[in-house]
Amino acid sequence: MIQKKALIELVRDRINGEFQAKQLGKFGDQKIAYYVGQVYNSALVATFTRNLTDFSPYIKEYKSVAISQDATTETYYSTLPSPIVVLPRKAGSGIMRISGLTSTSVEFVPMTNGDLQTIDGLEVDDIDDVIGYVFKNGRVEYQGMTATVAAGTVKMELVIPFEEYEDTDYVQIPTGSNEMIIQGVVNLLIGTPDADKLNNNNSVNRNTVR
Repeated sequence: MIQKKALIELVRDRINGEFQAKQLGKFGDQKIAYYVGQVYNSALVATFTRNLTDFSPYIKEYKSVAISQDATTETYYSTLPSPIVVLPRKAGSGIMRISGLTSTSVEFVPMTNGDLQTIDGLEVDDIDDVIGYVFKNGRVEYQGMTATVAAGTVKMELVIPFEEYEDTDYVQIPTGSNEMIIQGVVNLLIGTPDADKLNNNNSVNRNTVR
């Protein structure tokens, strides 16, 4: 694992060295961080696609997530505490697990929107110890939620994008992806105008002018 800011610094040092050799100028930290995020997030999706059985190192845990009820539809839902990486899963996407904050008596089960529509109104909808959830409209919507459970909060384990980590947070680099991430960012930036050209509306790179 590596701190987010340390990874950005590592990539920046490599990029500045390669770009100086190519006389391409320098890029700011914000732009570099953006492209690191693009490559890192893609690496996570690729890692999951390879059927990784344990995604725990890539999860960030959020506690005390509130449960609300829509006044119009009466649907119980939770607003995600962070954006998530959209993973190619049958259900749940980047929401890896939801559980009660302290109690384990209720099981939260990921569902697809189709499952949600099929199960609505069936007897299984009345089972108190199983609550289905689906990711839609930027939030988690629950099926089979009770007022008693909704009075509490839940814990969520999410796979979040690189840009959502704090600078001091540690991020897990997919095994064997260190060089791929660095080179991927270099390749993306090579295809963009350098900072000097963007700022000065001309084709002169001041870093090469003496």
